[in-house]
Amino acid sequence: MSRKLISRSADLQRLREEGYDIEVRSGRFLLVKSIPFVNAKKEIALGTLVSTLNLAGETTTTPDMHVAMWIGDHPCRPDGTEISSIRNSSGRQTLDRGLIIGHTFSNKVSGGGQDANYYEKMIRYATIIAGQAQVHPTTAYQMHNNASVWDRACVPHLRRVTEQIHEHGALAFLQLAHNGGVNHASWSRLPVWSAAGVANHMEASKPIELHEIAEVVDYFARSARHAIDAG
Repeated sequence: MSRKLISRSADLQRLREEGYDIEVRSGRFLLVKSIPFVNAKKEIALGTLVSTLNLAGETTTTPDMHVAMWIGDHPCRPDGTEISSIRNSSGRQTLDRGLIIGHTFSNKVSGGGQDANYYEKMIRYATIIAGQAQVHPTTAYQMHNNASVWDRACVPHLRRVTEQIHEHGALAFLQLAHNGGVNHASWSRLPVWSAAGVANHMEASKPIELHEIAEVVDYFARSARHAIDAG
């Protein structure tokens, strides 16, 4: 059933096509394996995200809850402190034969909605745990564990991560992001840039101007070069 379910479900197929190691266990649980994270010792480790599966016949349908589960130590920020914003509960739980989790996470969709599919749900949690990399000071630390990659000083630090990933015969990828108006300026002390200047649940933003668009494009290119140099 696992192979058929993945082939018939666009969200699961997309996860697989993008390189995620996924498994459907007993037709009831989705596992996304080998998620890199920082542990309390400030070491890079690999964990597994787990979600219940809501099915309509032999395809997935809308997730029935926002909570995700985790196999591994609790993910931490680079300084070794736990990412408390996703903590829900901790404790050993057996979900199925050979499927034992240690933590559950809770992070609701922005605006109070729900995930449209399992790709969105699992990517959202993976991004919080592993972190995306910000390309410009106006979007820095939209989430507290995010890296900043516009400064070349980031390269040796990123290389410490990629070398450990390469040791396992795996490739390292990095999501480069500018989050626009979905941001706050508590770290940068700079205006929040967005396409339309529309306020959201964070703070009011300013419409980005043509010369600022060119600057963001340049910073994306610069950050991409740094990511490549870091492996």
